[in-house]
Amino acid sequence: MKLIFLRHGQTDWNAKGLIQGRTDVPLNDAGRAQATALEFEHIDAIYCSPMQRARETAEIVNRTFHLPLQTDERLTERDYGAFEGTDPRGDCPNWDELIAQHGGEPLSELHARVSSFLREIASKHKNQTILVVAHGGIGRMVQACYRDEAQRLSHCEPLHLQGAPRQWIIDRIVEKIAVLECRDESLIEIPVEDLPKDIREGSILVRYNGAWRLDLQAEIERRAKLKQLQDSIFI
Repeated sequence: MKLIFLRHGQTDWNAKGLIQGRTDVPLNDAGRAQATALEFEHIDAIYCSPMQRARETAEIVNRTFHLPLQTDERLTERDYGAFEGTDPRGDCPNWDELIAQHGGEPLSELHARVSSFLREIASKHKNQTILVVAHGGIGRMVQACYRDEAQRLSHCEPLHLQGAPRQWIIDRIVEKIAVLECRDESLIEIPVEDLPKDIREGSILVRYNGAWRLDLQAEIERRAKLKQLQDSIFI
């Protein structure tokens, strides 16, 4: 699968530097112009967030392709809680934790829904080019699912990715070292102290902003399949 991720065009809140999150702010004229200027040679399917700034961006791009526009709730922007409508200034090392503490969506839940969406479309569109139109917070998580670092995307800046999202599985734990295997069968060794608590062999991990975290949705799916297999054996 070839994945093109696109952050929506500019809104008035973007122009003012305000956090939007779940606040459903529409595109402004500059944002519509950004979307209109985009050109893509070929797209097989378009998915977008149901929020109007992403949906309108997708609709403008889709004037060329006339494809069914598929909205998915998993692409809705992160809930930033009490920080929505504010102007964040300066870097805060505990930003993600602060969001969760002030009514926002925990990072683990954001990753669970985004990674679930990515695995689903990668399985469904193996040899196709897919456009996904969503938000800045979703874009950073999409990047984290494919690579170690996530960069801030500009409005209507296409991000090109290939294949299925990465997953690291704990192959074995030897004393204080965990051996992780990626989908491409490459192996790395990580000190157990650098990993989340309660990990075990078979656990599925993702790396986000330099920190290893459990892939909660993948873990749920893995355990469900394991239980289904066990039930079929002992019937």
